[in-house]
Amino acid sequence: MHDAANASNNYKAKSVLAGKVLRKKGQGRLGQVISSMRTIAATVANTEEKDVPDVVTTEGPENIKATIDEMIRSNSDEIFFTAGDHPNVFGLFGDSSDARSHLPTKPLDGTLLVAPSRTVDEAQGIEDVLRIRVAEETDFKMIAALRLSVFSSQSDLSGEEFCDRSCQIITSRKGRGSVCLVASIPTQLQKRKAPEKNKMSKKVKDRIIGGVECSVHEFYGTKLGFSRPASTLLYITEVAVCPKARRCGIGTKLLKAIDIFARIRDVETLYLHVDVTNAAAIALYEQAGYVKVNRDDKHEDFTRSLNLHDGATKGRCHYLMSKNLRRPTLLPEKPTRTVKPGFEIICEPF
Repeated sequence: MHDAANASNNYKAKSVLAGKVLRKKGQGRLGQVISSMRTIAATVANTEEKDVPDVVTTEGPENIKATIDEMIRSNSDEIFFTAGDHPNVFGLFGDSSDARSHLPTKPLDGTLLVAPSRTVDEAQGIEDVLRIRVAEETDFKMIAALRLSVFSSQSDLSGEEFCDRSCQIITSRKGRGSVCLVASIPTQLQKRKAPEKNKMSKKVKDRIIGGVECSVHEFYGTKLGFSRPASTLLYITEVAVCPKARRCGIGTKLLKAIDIFARIRDVETLYLHVDVTNAAAIALYEQAGYVKVNRDDKHEDFTRSLNLHDGATKGRCHYLMSKNLRRPTLLPEKPTRTVKPGFEIICEPF
């Protein structure tokens, strides 16, 4: 009973500490986690004959896990945990209140980055009428369809499942600061070239044939992220061009749009990973000014944090490439320390 009482006090202390980080009292799904923890503490306090582990590992962990899983699925923005005092550090659920509160807000969704060089009537090819802009939420389904056409061979999901999952991921990543850029052509050009194949709604003004995603959260909590000021790095991923529209200069224009986007945000350095066997992509990136990065400790740490180190993803290997838009600002090295979340849940692993 004495052990149970001590355990109860520990749980109550942890619960109170966790409760202090709630932004809205009594609100948010994480409140369910706190409630579950308090229920466990009360159960332990009222139990005289059972050992603490038997109580803790009954319904409590399952309830907490279910609530956390639901929070992750819904990408809840109601609660953030901070971990340490560095602006790049992520907390328990992958976000830092400081990091997210300082996410860039420009350029706005829908901002045009690369304008068409000719009108539809004057166009000699799709590259002449190509426009690249910051994606809006209404574009997410078309972005998912584009990724299906490019990356479906790397997934075991069906087409519908792949698109649904892609939309969820895009939405979730957008909540963490990621931005998609999309390359599109007017639907009237598609009608003129292949009217019998066009089944797009009249409400759709353009068709997305290329895209790329720009993000910052991959650097949080990494040695590379700690070495540079916040928001001076940008990670490029999900570079995709519709298979039927390749070799038309769309990839080159997408990379140009990334540079424009990055300069608007005062980014200093761009990073991306590319499969070592993708010679065409490597040549494209090198032509745009990217260089292969020497694998020092901080860059290897960054690559491993994304699980892209050699052999990690179905035996594949990747180059890390970078491009400096201006002279990089380096921060002085700080002693490494273990980052701890705002509270700990003492129970058996989920």
